[in-house]
Amino acid sequence: MAFQQYTWLLWRSRAMSLSAIDDLMGVLGDLFPFLNFDLWKSAFAGVLVAIVIWCLPLASIAPPASITIVPHSVNTTLREGVPTLRWQSIPYEVTGAGFYTAPGQDAIRLATATAYSLSYLALPATRSNYSYDLSFSSPRVRCGDVPPEDQERFDDLFLVNSTAASTELYYNATSFEASSVNFNNYDLWVRTASRNFTCQTWNATYDMTFDFRSGAQQLRVNDIQFLERLPLRKTITSFNDSELTLQGIGAWFDSVSELLVGELTVGGSQDYLTATTNVLQLGLAACPELAELAESRSIDTSTSYCPGGTLERAIEDLYQNATFSLFAYSPVLAPQNESAIVDVTTFRSLNVFRYESWSLIASYVTGVVATALIFCLGVYSLLSNGVSHSTTFSGILFATRNPYLNELAQGQNLATQPLHRAIGKQKLQFGLLTTDTSGLAHPAFGKPEEIARLRKRKGVR
Repeated sequence: MAFQQYTWLLWRSRAMSLSAIDDLMGVLGDLFPFLNFDLWKSAFAGVLVAIVIWCLPLASIAPPASITIVPHSVNTTLREGVPTLRWQSIPYEVTGAGFYTAPGQDAIRLATATAYSLSYLALPATRSNYSYDLSFSSPRVRCGDVPPEDQERFDDLFLVNSTAASTELYYNATSFEASSVNFNNYDLWVRTASRNFTCQTWNATYDMTFDFRSGAQQLRVNDIQFLERLPLRKTITSFNDSELTLQGIGAWFDSVSELLVGELTVGGSQDYLTATTNVLQLGLAACPELAELAESRSIDTSTSYCPGGTLERAIEDLYQNATFSLFAYSPVLAPQNESAIVDVTTFRSLNVFRYESWSLIASYVTGVVATALIFCLGVYSLLSNGVSHSTTFSGILFATRNPYLNELAQGQNLATQPLHRAIGKQKLQFGLLTTDTSGLAHPAFGKPEEIARLRKRKGVR
């Protein structure tokens, strides 16, 4: 209705070709009138209003389109038992009297697999997506400068094991388990071409997060509390849990240390490399302390890495990964009645529908504003016209009564389409027809030069 009143306002205000008048009447029901260049030229504003009206239904399509499907995580937290370590269950070889002699084969396999994979082993997951925090006691190796009280013994040890003058030493590691000095402590003493350091075993408390997501696992160390150096005795007397735990820790330490002890030297008449340690096979050749050796011997370090950037940190990481790998070995895990009770959070992903508020508001606001503007345009046109015009058959019939149109319609009485080009170009305007043969002026479509502008509240018939 608003656009209908506006079209009459346009017809009254300017002359248009007959084809433009046709297309303006049908532009709301057909898209082809938009291809009429003469319509754009004669009634540009009317075409824009028609485009807006065509787009109004989009306001009702956009709200459903603003619904999107997004993943939503549903978290559930329950108190339940999780596995912990029983260090006394780590396998080790014993004498006939039950005394510790060496780490067991399973302990060696675990340590070796961990060292060669450059990470801890995959832990079994009880469900797809879950996470929990766990605090537990564990030995922890800490490397650093040679303590002043050990410096003399350190020098004496490596003086005894010094290489020939023609041989250059790049690496030498010794575990004190096999030394007559400081027998009860499990330490690793390391000498390199650029730096000497010791690695001591401490009793520590780990605060960790175990996170399992879609088959991928991540163990995060949140905090480590070092308590005291751990003297690991090889002999036991009462076979209680405390002494058996110390033997299990000894098996853990030895299984990793056996991969590190030994030396790397270069010398002799052929300047050849002598290696009595597996350290280069563990991917530690990328550490700066061994970089010179790796470069001189063309050792590929592209697949190596050095955690922490130094050999000290890399050795600490190796022992730590060996600890984490124990969680993948079920015989070492505590029985269910000894499990640690913690908060376990499970994550379940659901697809949910979500409205995008900005697109919802934008579509409704745009539709309301456009409708309000078109309504105001219709009210303005109605007030300007002075009457409510109609585009019904009777309305058009009564508005086209004059001799000129009768003459123009000759041969076109069957209302066929398309219009003859010459007829379509004829300019018409709605107004007060001043050349009627009856001598009385009345509103009608006619030639622009025969039409006077209609004025509101002026009496016409």
